[in-house]
Amino acid sequence: MTDQKAPPYIFDLDEVLVALIKQKGIHEGIWSLGVEFGFGAAVFSPNATEGNSFPTAFAQVHKIGLSPADAEGPLAVDAAKVNPVKKLVKEAVAVAGKSVKAAAKPARK
Repeated sequence: MTDQKAPPYIFDLDEVLVALIKQKGIHEGIWSLGVEFGFGAAVFSPNATEGNSFPTAFAQVHKIGLSPADAEGPLAVDAAKVNPVKKLVKEAVAVAGKSVKAAAKPARK
């Protein structure tokens, strides 16, 4: 057994956005990354032995999510570009679509 710790994995927000799109299997539309924050305030003493307390504000990250967007921009990407449907899947969908159309046509007399 080794005492070495695994290195931390740190991601840019655009990497998180693309990873979530891929994880959810989204292949079309423009999607943006959203973050839900919670805010609060308290009296905080940085050093409990000194007795000095200060009003303190803090922010918490509650949730991270994806939302449809109108245009590409900072933290908004086109899912078709970052997570395109694989060619084999496109072909299977096309074949299945033709089969469904053929089955839906009324029989000729």
